[in-house]
Amino acid sequence: MNRLKVERCILIFAILVIPVHASQEGLTVTTDPLTRYCHIKYYVPIEAPNEVTVVCSWSPAGTNQWQPAGVMPFISETAIRLAQEDEWYQWMTLGRIVERKPR
Repeated sequence: MNRLKVERCILIFAILVIPVHASQEGLTVTTDPLTRYCHIKYYVPIEAPNEVTVVCSWSPAGTNQWQPAGVMPFISETAIRLAQEDEWYQWMTLGRIVERKPR
């Protein structure tokens, strides 16, 4: 029953600061068949600011009851272990990931 709820949810991803257009290519969502985690890949234009905030939320199909999604950035195990408490809060409670350009 819980698996059905996960499959029926709608995920919305918005990039703040950068306007996202429906025609923009490069956004893909896949679901891991074993864990049921959703893996999202998205395009950030080269002219984007040095810091971009990605906001993730979800709603059960047909309910329009949007809630922050628990998210994790694609980073190493070491980086996850070194993450600050505020970063965890942003990821797991607010559904926010801050992307930064490499220096």
